Amino acid sequence: MRKIKRFKVPVYYKDLLRRLSRAPLNRENAAIADDAAAKEFISCLSGKMDSGVVFETFEEDFPEAALEALRSEKVFSVCFVTLGRELGDHLAALANPDEKQAAAMVVCGFFDNAATFVKELLEEEAARDNFELADMEIIASPLLEDSSPAAPLLPRFLRDGARLSREGAQRLLPLAFERLAAAKIGMELGQDGALLPRLSAAFLVPWVAKKRRKK
Repeated sequence: MRKIKRFKVPVYYKDLLRRLSRAPLNRENAAIADDAAAKEFISCLSGKMDSGVVFETFEEDFPEAALEALRSEKVFSVCFVTLGRELGDHLAALANPDEKQAAAMVVCGFFDNAATFVKELLEEEAARDNFELADMEIIASPLLEDSSPAAPLLPRFLRDGARLSREGAQRLLPLAFERLAAAKIGMELGQDGALLPRLSAAFLVPWVAKKRRKK
């Protein structure tokens, strides 16, 4: 069954402050000279999020054209997650390089927390059916397509996650987008087939039956 959620991404200030303290940037120039200023900076960015997720789990009932793009997973969840348009537009508009780098680091933290939230929902669902999750496979994200020198940092789940083949992703993305009604959380597919808005991602997570313990 398809599940659509608007959710509040957890903001872990201690972790984000630690990331900023270790970053090679001019904190005064980024207007985060001390922790109080940095917390205000993080809160401002958090207020620009409009996060949402839609996911659905399939058991050999996905369109044949899409199944051909996958390997041999019998059960898998397809997920779309976004932090919304406003935060991405704000990040893209920043001209101060230190402020932009600091904001990108914070946004990466937000996005990783959002992906973790989704995966935890799936883990609960899988456990009820005596399954566990295999590694996430990335279908698409605008952040992965930006190769410019000014491209933002990548969140960990996009940087480390396996990527579906380009051919498979191109075949699967439009079918999954329509099937899951991802437009209901503010996402869209551009005329070129690209996923929007900028701070969005689509991924799948295969389910694996738990092995029975030997007595």
